[in-house]
Amino acid sequence: MGWSWRLRFCQQHIHDVAGSKSLIRDRHPGQVVDSEIDCIGCTYVDNCGVLSCSALAANRALSAANASLEQTGLIVHEVQSAATVQDIVDLFLKGNRLSIIRSRIWRIRLSLQYILHRDCASGAALEVVVGHITWIHMVRRQGLSGLVLCV
Repeated sequence: MGWSWRLRFCQQHIHDVAGSKSLIRDRHPGQVVDSEIDCIGCTYVDNCGVLSCSALAANRALSAANASLEQTGLIVHEVQSAATVQDIVDLFLKGNRLSIIRSRIWRIRLSLQYILHRDCASGAALEVVVGHITWIHMVRRQGLSGLVLCV
């Protein structure tokens, strides 16, 4: 996945429109949901999600976020009601467990095998692969300990 200024501006716009103080943001402290009324939101370009201990609170917050996005002319798609199992931005949420979907992990594994098989890769290709690996390890922090073996 490449990153460009257009994508950066789009991401910032959806954060601004969503307007929640409890958004999961890059380079900011994590959010905690510990009561029935707490909600946290996450956005990625043209998608948003809401996490809560209460289905009612999550659905209300998501409806409010979608209304804000539609008021600015953004198209909201693939709206799903609250559930105990969800996929969002290659993350799998089941009950209180958040993980990476298996297909994403397999894509990284196959790309690493391909690079090792070729015996060389461009700096740009390595940057993309390392970016994906870093993203996975931000969710599954225990994997960071395995990176020491690669040095």
